[in-house]
Amino acid sequence: MSSKEPNDWIYDIIPAKQVEEIELKAQKLQDNLDNGVNVVLSATNDSAIKLCQAYARGIQGNIEAWIHVMGFLETLIDTIEQHLDEEGIDPYAK
Repeated sequence: MSSKEPNDWIYDIIPAKQVEEIELKAQKLQDNLDNGVNVVLSATNDSAIKLCQAYARGIQGNIEAWIHVMGFLETLIDTIEQHLDEEGIDPYAK
């Protein structure tokens, strides 16, 4: 009878350090899948319509409309970055 634990067979195939790294990466991935950011958008119908129209004009080349859309997007990204920062996540780290 071996003194190894029943799940120790993996160490015969993959070095223990590599198994540990795989487990840490899997846990990080699972944490990222389990957690997330909820973004709630609250706008009047009028401002929602204006945003949609600005987007449509922006993709057709209207720079002023595109700046309006980018202002909205910047606010959204700021909110997401703040959430990630609170979670200790750097969204720009590679």
